[in-house]
Amino acid sequence: MLGNTLGYIDPKGVYWECTERGITQSNELLGKLPKERSYFWNASNDQVFIISTVEIYQLEKSRSGSLKIQKLYHGSKLDPSNLSSFYYDEANSILFAGSATDGLGKFEVKRFKTYKPDVLLSTRSQVFYSVNELEPNTVLTAAGYLIKNGKMEKKYNFTRDRSKLIIDKEKNVWVTGYTSIFCFTSKSNYSEKIKVLHTDDDCSALFYDSNNDAFFAAVDDRYNSTSSLFIKTKEYGFKFEEIAKIPAKVNQIRSLNSESLLLCTASGLFKYFKATKKIVKFESTKNLAVRNAVIINENEIWFFSYGKGFRLLKDNKIFKFPLDDNQSLLTAHTVVPDKLGNFWIPTNKGLFRVKRIDLLNYANGHTKKVNYFLFKKDSGFYSNEFNGGGFPNSLITQDGNIWLPSLNGIVCFNPEQLQPKSYAENIYVEEAIVDDQTIDIRNNPMLPRNFERVVIKIVAPYYGIRENLVLEAKLFDGENSNWTRIDESGKIAYTKLAPGKHKLVVRKRIASENDYKYLTLDFCVKQAYYDTALFKVLMVLVVLSLLFGIYVVRIFYVNKRNELLELKIAEKTSKLQDIITTLRETTNRLNAQTTGNRKIIQYITHDLKSPLRFMAMLSRDLIEDPNKNQEQLSESFLAIYQSSNQMYGFVENLLDYSKLNLSQLEKRERTWVYDIVISKINLFRPIAMNQKTKIFNQIPSDFTINGNPVLLRIIVHNLLDNALKYSAGKTIIFSASEHETHKVIAVIDTGVGMNTETLEYYKSLSRDFNNRTDTVGTGLGLKIVIELMVVLGARIEFNSSSNGTVVSIVFDK
Repeated sequence: MLGNTLGYIDPKGVYWECTERGITQSNELLGKLPKERSYFWNASNDQVFIISTVEIYQLEKSRSGSLKIQKLYHGSKLDPSNLSSFYYDEANSILFAGSATDGLGKFEVKRFKTYKPDVLLSTRSQVFYSVNELEPNTVLTAAGYLIKNGKMEKKYNFTRDRSKLIIDKEKNVWVTGYTSIFCFTSKSNYSEKIKVLHTDDDCSALFYDSNNDAFFAAVDDRYNSTSSLFIKTKEYGFKFEEIAKIPAKVNQIRSLNSESLLLCTASGLFKYFKATKKIVKFESTKNLAVRNAVIINENEIWFFSYGKGFRLLKDNKIFKFPLDDNQSLLTAHTVVPDKLGNFWIPTNKGLFRVKRIDLLNYANGHTKKVNYFLFKKDSGFYSNEFNGGGFPNSLITQDGNIWLPSLNGIVCFNPEQLQPKSYAENIYVEEAIVDDQTIDIRNNPMLPRNFERVVIKIVAPYYGIRENLVLEAKLFDGENSNWTRIDESGKIAYTKLAPGKHKLVVRKRIASENDYKYLTLDFCVKQAYYDTALFKVLMVLVVLSLLFGIYVVRIFYVNKRNELLELKIAEKTSKLQDIITTLRETTNRLNAQTTGNRKIIQYITHDLKSPLRFMAMLSRDLIEDPNKNQEQLSESFLAIYQSSNQMYGFVENLLDYSKLNLSQLEKRERTWVYDIVISKINLFRPIAMNQKTKIFNQIPSDFTINGNPVLLRIIVHNLLDNALKYSAGKTIIFSASEHETHKVIAVIDTGVGMNTETLEYYKSLSRDFNNRTDTVGTGLGLKIVIELMVVLGARIEFNSSSNGTVVSIVFDK
């Protein structure tokens, strides 16, 4: 029964249908059916199978009504009489066969096809190293085998060295012969053999740059320490010319761009510039023996180091990738990209598929894991060991098929027909063993307290290659947050779990390399009353209440004590601060008054020197000239009288000043400058007359300042005294001026003036008197004046030349 139609296949392979119109002959079956065959009809699934002793076919009708036959199995001998049921899982390409005596069998439909010689000419006939496309969808091997229209046959005899095969634009075939390179011309149907290069050493690499129609070859020395790089272009005909020396054995040559080549060597990757013949080494690869490289673009170069896996050169950085569980990727030969975004990686232990974007995400740090999918002999090829030492060691033909040479034939497959299979997605928890006691954790998820070890057994149906089954578990208990791989036994164990609830999550990789099916198992470890959350909450509340009560009592006691202490401290502090303030003010005032008294006494004592000196001078004149006339004697005695009277006045002023306190010293009042100047001129007039010095007071009589009269008298006295010393026979003038912000009293003499050093000294002293230490010594009069300027809050200015000196006292209004 096929569909809703009853059918019959006669011995000649003709299909007959029985319909309402009667019995009619239908299409003749495509292909030849085995002579000895039997039929099985799976009525529940509407599937018809044809069984022979070594093959199983499925017969089906397409939507258009035409018949289609598909071979599902070809292998060891079958006994059709012992097979009782069949079912074909088309989604996963799995044929199930049931037997009354042997149980259930599984046959996976092969999606890989392996080509190998029907007749083995030698023990190496089934070993292949390189493949290339001679015509569209026609594959040629270096051993001379041609694969076309699904058939493989020996066509050509090239060389015994079958590792390298190049086809140029004119369809000429170039192969290596260990120490030589040969060209087999297409025009001679590859019977003409031309030796184009012969050396004493092995030819380790051969490459054809189709963009420039140029050949490159590398010949290594017998010690594999250096290689010679050769080139052949149309200009050279069939001859190669040496162009460079490479400091390592060259394993493969690749075109990086139109201007440079990439050299895979035993000492890393090198870059060769065609125009300049310059060689640059990729220093980050210097410790790697690079066997092969695949260039996706100039910034994405995948390279392979035999026994050390594969790496990516990107942005001048090297990225190394994690291996599979069995570390089979250590012997990765190459990567073959397909149109679906996958990389196919042949190794010595099978063929891997991985998404290119997963590898790039790992390199960029976006993920910490890479999922690989493995294909082995069970998938349809005869050997798990692929060969990667030849060139080309992989091929993508125009129909999208990928070809890989192996130790036992050439494997061919179409990536689009190898989409991830949807194996059974279900995950089951079979049982749990707690300290050697088996429990049904699914229906009774309560585990006893204080157990030592629990083993949970997980069952996940899977019909594919065991290495592709990724079964992982994670226990969310706040301690273990990583996925743990479950081994083939399906068991995962935990020891001494804490009382309370736990969540076990198990995941199984399905279909795509990054798709998972999840199972969650919630279970609980029995708790004692003191392990329950309610008990813990109550205990926490009790402890918190006790602590809070103690805290409140303690705070109340501390606050009361602190209040009393604060009152006492505040009271004593207030008294102490008053005492300290009073003492500080008293000390400051006493210091200021003492300092002021000492200085003023110093100043007035200095004033006494002038009359004393004058009296001494007159006394000396009287002693030296006792015969003076009466008039001269009268003048001398008058001068002595005036000087004595002046000294009396100074002593009287000194006594009066000594009675002044600090507040009186700091007192400021309206002071008539004219009167003070007149009194001082009268005081010094005898001295001036004696040395023929003229003194003029040009200060207006109503000119006043806000100052201290006592201190102003001392200042005028000292300025006039100093002017008289250096103005004998000259003129001294007192003047005053008023400005918008200040008033000025000036003492002008026409004496000898100050020298530059003295002038600069007094200017510097007036600017920074308080910080100077050189204020004692000669010239005390002006220093006294400068110091009194500080007391009065005024400033003094000096101007001097050879024609005299001007001293200005400036008072702010």
